[in-house]
Amino acid sequence: MEYWSTDEKNLCLKYFNSSTSELTLFQKIHALNPNRTYEAVMRQLRRMKATGLERGKDNALKTLRVGYLDIESSDLRADWGYMLTWYIKTEGKNEYYSARIKQSEILSGQFDKRITIELLEALKNYDIVWTHYGSDWRFDVPFIRTRAFAHELQDQLPKRMDLFVKDTYPIVKKKLKLSSNRLANILEILNIKEKKSPVSPKLWQLARIGNEAALDYVDNHNKRDVQVLEKVHQKIRSIDDTPLRSV
Repeated sequence: MEYWSTDEKNLCLKYFNSSTSELTLFQKIHALNPNRTYEAVMRQLRRMKATGLERGKDNALKTLRVGYLDIESSDLRADWGYMLTWYIKTEGKNEYYSARIKQSEILSGQFDKRITIELLEALKNYDIVWTHYGSDWRFDVPFIRTRAFAHELQDQLPKRMDLFVKDTYPIVKKKLKLSSNRLANILEILNIKEKKSPVSPKLWQLARIGNEAALDYVDNHNKRDVQVLEKVHQKIRSIDDTPLRSV
């Protein structure tokens, strides 16, 4: 067992009660002991964590309510299309919130108003929602936000800092080198056995006019997407360095 001075140990203890980075900690310890390597500092931190020591920030993150969000729509643009279904799966639980459009709502011109209201209500159950290609500038969250405005529900949107969104897409794009960053391709490279169901143009055409069998397929497809999204997140969480961003 390598010897650590009292001053070095105290610096490590302060690390657990502060926002000091690991690099800053190493620099302070190195100033006391120039022979101490960065890896030696990391080993000491791992030993201390094994005894139950935990940073306040890390402990707080464990209490956050995390969900996996995905929507299916009639079109990729929210001024032309509307949501057909949506799902949120709770992290680590067999718990889902979901809704699907009815043919009567399409024919009456209400479209996805009801399911948008229900989605905005369901989001209150979470502190963080994960998406794939769903954050700002991408698809799911901007689409939801647009539909809320279309139905004059903007006041029901989460307020700043009420809800945070994380996205697996930029993590994979930044940290891995794939021919495609689509979810189906990511599942394969990560050796995840569960697969996405295929997207059928004909079924989506039928679903957007309220065909029940087609909506059944879209609904099941949507549910599977949040299931595999959780598995992708669990696989890549060790390489995630993206910040929390408010919805």
